[in-house]
Amino acid sequence: MQTKEVMPRGLNATISTLAEFARLSPTDALARLESSPEGIYQKEAEERLRIHGRNEVAHETGWDRIRHYFEHLRNDLMLPVIATAVFLILIGKTGAGWIISLVLLVSVLLSLVHSYRSGKELKKLCSKIGLTAKVHRRSHGEVLSAETDTGLAFRKIPLRLLVPGDLIALEVSDRVPADVRLIKSENLVLSQSLLSGSLLPVKKSADADTGDAENPFDVQNICLMGSAVVSGSAVGLVILTGTRTWLGVTRAWRRGEE
Repeated sequence: MQTKEVMPRGLNATISTLAEFARLSPTDALARLESSPEGIYQKEAEERLRIHGRNEVAHETGWDRIRHYFEHLRNDLMLPVIATAVFLILIGKTGAGWIISLVLLVSVLLSLVHSYRSGKELKKLCSKIGLTAKVHRRSHGEVLSAETDTGLAFRKIPLRLLVPGDLIALEVSDRVPADVRLIKSENLVLSQSLLSGSLLPVKKSADADTGDAENPFDVQNICLMGSAVVSGSAVGLVILTGTRTWLGVTRAWRRGEE
């Protein structure tokens, strides 16, 4: 994988990329993104930002969610149902036609409510991730600050400037700012409840994955954007940012953009 290539988009691409890095050792994961135990150089980070774009998950308004949902109605399953209801009404079987129409209307309204609530939860989650991230980058003669429990010195930068290959610090009360592969971990425990719905915290480690997990939530060395650090600390390698993260592609998939 060339770091100057833009990561592929889409839910399947994100799952595949996370699984690929999970199977690598920490050293191989760093090499895959042409990074190092001290991170990447500031100049390289600026170039990667130009290529990969900002680490942002765009928000949508309530009207956007409603518009996208009605776009979903134009599919091969919904149109025949509508056509059947209209046909029954035209041939005089108004009772059956209106019953089908009523059931269809209730289904649409329930789905709209669910879509609207999901969008609000996503917006709430994005607002909790924060505005800054603690990153370690190599820069000639630069004095870094914000010493952490991980042993490296990190500094805070705007969240939107994170790029693949960056090394970030994760500590108690932090929100994971991108999709990362753990490089070091000191008893790290995450809450993934706002992403997966599970209330049980999950222990993470930097060991290479065995490949038994069925989804990214269960992979021991992967931390997804939006997860919350419950206890412990870690150093993570940023793999995916912005709209290519699990959070980003899931949002797009719900909107039907992928």
